[in-house]
Amino acid sequence: MADKAAGRDLPATDDIAAREEAAAPLQVALGLSLEIAELLTPTTAMAPLLQRAAERIQIRCGFDAVTLYLVDATTDSIQARAHVGRGQPPFGAGGTWVPIDQADFLGQAIRTRRSLAEAAAPHRPVPLLTRDRGGSARTIAVPLEVHDQVIGLLHIRSVQSADGEPASLSALHAVGCHLAAVIDHAQRYDREQQQRQLIEKLNVIGRTLAQTLDPERVLDMILMHLATIVPHDRGAIMLQEGSELIMRAIRGFPAYASPLRIRVPIRTDDVYQTVYRTRQPLLIADISKRPDWQHVEGLPPAQSWLGVPLLVEDQVIGMLSLTRERPDPYTDEEVSLSLSFSHQASVALNNARLYDSLTQVNATLEQTVSQLRQQSFELQVAFEQLKRLDKAKTDFITVASHELRTPLTVLSGYGQMLASDPVVANDEFRGQVINGLLAGTGRLNTIVDNMLDMARIDSQTLELSPEPMFPAVLIKAIYPTLKQALRERHITMTLDKSLSSLPLIEADTTAIRKVLRHLMVNAVKYTPDRGSVRIWGRTLGARETTLGQPAIEVVVSDTGIGIDPLVRDLIFAKFYKTGQTATHSSGETKFKGGGPGLGLAIARGIVEAHGGRIWVESPGYDEERCPGSDFHVVLPLKPAMVLAEGR
Repeated sequence: MADKAAGRDLPATDDIAAREEAAAPLQVALGLSLEIAELLTPTTAMAPLLQRAAERIQIRCGFDAVTLYLVDATTDSIQARAHVGRGQPPFGAGGTWVPIDQADFLGQAIRTRRSLAEAAAPHRPVPLLTRDRGGSARTIAVPLEVHDQVIGLLHIRSVQSADGEPASLSALHAVGCHLAAVIDHAQRYDREQQQRQLIEKLNVIGRTLAQTLDPERVLDMILMHLATIVPHDRGAIMLQEGSELIMRAIRGFPAYASPLRIRVPIRTDDVYQTVYRTRQPLLIADISKRPDWQHVEGLPPAQSWLGVPLLVEDQVIGMLSLTRERPDPYTDEEVSLSLSFSHQASVALNNARLYDSLTQVNATLEQTVSQLRQQSFELQVAFEQLKRLDKAKTDFITVASHELRTPLTVLSGYGQMLASDPVVANDEFRGQVINGLLAGTGRLNTIVDNMLDMARIDSQTLELSPEPMFPAVLIKAIYPTLKQALRERHITMTLDKSLSSLPLIEADTTAIRKVLRHLMVNAVKYTPDRGSVRIWGRTLGARETTLGQPAIEVVVSDTGIGIDPLVRDLIFAKFYKTGQTATHSSGETKFKGGGPGLGLAIARGIVEAHGGRIWVESPGYDEERCPGSDFHVVLPLKPAMVLAEGR
């Protein structure tokens, strides 16, 4: 009454009881959600988490049986992962995945994303509790949804009629949403852990393969490690050799099949050609649907198959062949893992191949080096022998030249005495004999002088006495000694006006005279009759030459037979002679006349002793067209010895 007087109406006792009864399921759901949340720890695995959650739900709500299903969206199927209470799960027991469209009432709840309740069907009896609660049997399906995706299902069987009331369904749906979040979190954690473990395993595998350079061992290790990542019944590494695939490594094959002897012909548009062409993995879920499948006699029939290309520098060299003898297709994740592993395997295989090739190359190189060392030793021995022979030859030339000089002097002296005798001079025949004797003696003296000069150059004992001189005066002094030869062979020799502009230089006059005469005689000797020789010169600045100081250049040009580019350097070697020696005529200035082959060698030795350079330029050798040659001599205005003395 007091309350009424105060203007407040109290609810009837029945209304309060009804509200409390309606709120009871929500309170139970709240407490149950808290208990489920406590189950989630970083170390809790998925299987025990689901089992404990099912147990808490059954104990808290007093249900007859509770089953938790997980949904595989890729295959659109469900699998019972936890069960508590009477009986067995109606679907997906024993780890079997059941298509959702075959799960009847449970499948309907998943497809509609709604919590559903229905009376147990007569053909599927629901085990009752031990004590009879007086209600009709009910089965309830609560989809576990998170992020707009059904990841599982809570299946409840009970004899309490209240379980089908809207308030109870709403409370169970709330529990399901919270349970879905817990499962999703646990699944993410599991996936992260699996991914981390997989990455660690792949890293270990990669390091192991990279450290193994034996090709056969690498192939076996590839299959061994691959089996720990992607389960399969038979595995093989098949490398392409010509038009066939050769099994180089195997795992899971029966020994009686002699798998390493198996050679599979490559056919147009077969599975390997598809892998080769696309450079991508090829997954065959059902082998029976591939008419081009080549079954190897003696092996158990394949049900599903995965072929992964082995790529080296973007070229397919073979493939990984993974076979399952049961109808269990490879998942997208397994395909991705196989592809990642094949990349590592390809690198390791290529490294092993390169190492094997390098080993063979090294062995060949070692053998070659050993042979070269032996040849080098033999060449060194031969070189030392040649040095001794060359020295002996130089010594012989020196001794022989000195020994020849005495009798030549005697012959020359007596010849001149006879030539001056009036009786001989008035006798034409005897006069010719004496003149021939004197000419021969003079030529022998020239040869002996050349041999001595060459010996001094070889032994580096050539002594020079530089003095001021005009190159043009020296050339003009040499010219008269060649007039008779030029007249006999009708060769024109022109001394260019540019020679008069050449400055005074310091050089050994006798030595430079020999250089210029050798070049002028050489030009006449290799120029055919009625040809021409031109001698010209110019002054060079310090920047126009490699000598590092001002110099003069004298060029002897001819219209002769030219010089082969291959022998341009050889002609300056002592005793080198062009053409066949037997065909050479005798005579200093006769066409292609013979000689000891010392003239150009002496010229180079003298020029280089003055710190200068000498070389030849010629289009080539041709006795018919006669392209000619240009011999260049560059001499510094002051040789190195004069500069050193400060003059």
